[in-house]
Amino acid sequence: MNDAFIYDSAEFRDELANSPHYAGEIAFLRSIAKPGTIAVEAGANKGVTTVALAKAIGETGHLYVFEPVPDYYSRLEANLSRNGVRNITTYQLALVTEQRVSRSINARGEEVA
Repeated sequence: MNDAFIYDSAEFRDELANSPHYAGEIAFLRSIAKPGTIAVEAGANKGVTTVALAKAIGETGHLYVFEPVPDYYSRLEANLSRNGVRNITTYQLALVTEQRVSRSINARGEEVA
């Protein structure tokens, strides 16, 4: 799946048809999210499920999104802007129960700052 996407486009629907992982996640989120829902997403990556959830909860809902990896966070922000969703607050943070230093590894297996 491409990094940049327009959620309501034919191209995205075609890509989704070839990605059972994303298709399953989006179907599940649509089944539980109702307009007005307030939700938290930890590990948003590039925002595919983020945009789907934001659209499902509508303008009366709100989504708090966490993505600690800088590379993914910049893609997330770009996709949120590209898709015009405004019911989201993003944080470039990890959710942890203790203060510690951790390593982030990208899809290529490389450590990222």
